[in-house]
Amino acid sequence: MSSRLIKIFEDEKLIKRIKTHLPYLFQIAELESSRAGKIGMEVGSLREKIIVALLIQINWNNTGGFYYIPLEDQKGLFDRIGKERYIKLPKQGTNSRGVEITKEALSSLVEDALSKTIKIHWQRTKIDYNPYKRWVDYWRED
Repeated sequence: MSSRLIKIFEDEKLIKRIKTHLPYLFQIAELESSRAGKIGMEVGSLREKIIVALLIQINWNNTGGFYYIPLEDQKGLFDRIGKERYIKLPKQGTNSRGVEITKEALSSLVEDALSKTIKIHWQRTKIDYNPYKRWVDYWRED
């Protein structure tokens, strides 16, 4: 793992910040991508803008985590268990967004000794949010 990534999972101050700020930022992403009370599929792109190249698990009002899984471990597990047990193909005729990693593979990866985890309690907070206000406020500035 690169030294920058190791620092993320060893820096207690940063870990505390991730635990408190990441759920809030993800909730804003949901608000920004919602239409008529439904979360749009673009929420994924917004989350990717918040976090790049890290695997996350979202589990509101429960405990989840922020994960780093080394590429070598992913390749190694793929080689050991094979494509059929590692990849879950989308159902034919659906508008899929790609393949998924199976529950078996993901569980094995997050439990690996080289993987790093920051446990997070994903608690929703009340956010008074108007996605259009920021544009209107900016427009009013001189």
